[in-house]
Amino acid sequence: MINKISKEKGFNLIELIIALAVMGVLLGVGLPSYQSLIQDQNLKSVAEATYSQIKHAQSLALKRNEAIYLHFCQNGDEWRTGLTNKDPCDCYTANSCTLNGQDTSSDWIDGSQLLLATERPVNFVNNRVRFSPVRLTANAGTIRIENAQHKQLRVITSIRGRVRICQVGDVGLGYKECI
Repeated sequence: MINKISKEKGFNLIELIIALAVMGVLLGVGLPSYQSLIQDQNLKSVAEATYSQIKHAQSLALKRNEAIYLHFCQNGDEWRTGLTNKDPCDCYTANSCTLNGQDTSSDWIDGSQLLLATERPVNFVNNRVRFSPVRLTANAGTIRIENAQHKQLRVITSIRGRVRICQVGDVGLGYKECI
């Protein structure tokens, strides 16, 4: 008769409990950092999209040789934008903001993950940027965007039409600090 010695491979219960405990500690430490990273990336994404919208309006003013307006319209915590060659426009009214017969209204900030700063979030006359076709000058102003951690980015347009993004304080978002 031959004795079969079984060599089972695998984990015993104690090894499994230790592995789960280590994973729990790692998740507990890493999850808040991951959530912070996601909030920072959302903040940067909205600031970059805003920058791009403003630069697009500037290029349209040059291309069409006419004044172009980028409107920022608010409804509670929600914001929309509208691009047009006429003033005024209401981004929440259908076909109010149009270029070439096309409605240009679009969602900008939904108020759930990001908010505009509570004090003067859009600091442009009549909540709009106007680019002149002559020398691409603009009405100067600032847009303040912040996340739940109160990290804030500003999109600034100068009277000469220069658009830039800066960060408020040393918050590690990769932009120069606002002066």
